[in-house]
Amino acid sequence: MKLKVFVSYSSKDKQIVEQLAASPMPNAEFFYWSKSEEPGKQAWAQITEWITHCDLFIVVITGHSVQRGLAVGKEVGVARNQAKKILPLVCTRVPDDEITFLEGIPYEAIDLLNPDQAVQRVMEVIAKLYEKRRLEREALLAQQQQIQIRKDSQVQLEHFRIAVALVVVVLGIILLTRKS
Repeated sequence: MKLKVFVSYSSKDKQIVEQLAASPMPNAEFFYWSKSEEPGKQAWAQITEWITHCDLFIVVITGHSVQRGLAVGKEVGVARNQAKKILPLVCTRVPDDEITFLEGIPYEAIDLLNPDQAVQRVMEVIAKLYEKRRLEREALLAQQQQIQIRKDSQVQLEHFRIAVALVVVVLGIILLTRKS
């Protein structure tokens, strides 16, 4: 099962998002608003749905995305309210006072001329998150198996009790019929 990764970005920074999405990450499926999408009323509904169903929320913050700060801040707020894992990639040229909406969220610096290091960090985060989810699924499966084993044991014990009760009844009938 692939991790769902939603990327928030400015359309002027699409090349960064496309580089992320094209990176060899077999455990991740990327979602982001592209030019092929029809802008308008349904955009927020689609974006909110992607955020709601994502395992990792990446926000690419450059001078372009700071200009659309209200939208980016809203998307970060939705992800934060839903306790999503958030990974901001912040351009080294963006001043800290422009990213106050990230308060309390650690971020990775991204050099727009050489984003390879940030892409590598995204790959690491996805690998760790995927492994964590895999271990959680295995633990849940083991727990479900234990519950099923207990249920099976309880059913077997109940069947044994019924069999013993039947044996007692049959023996009682035999003993009663012999005395008469």
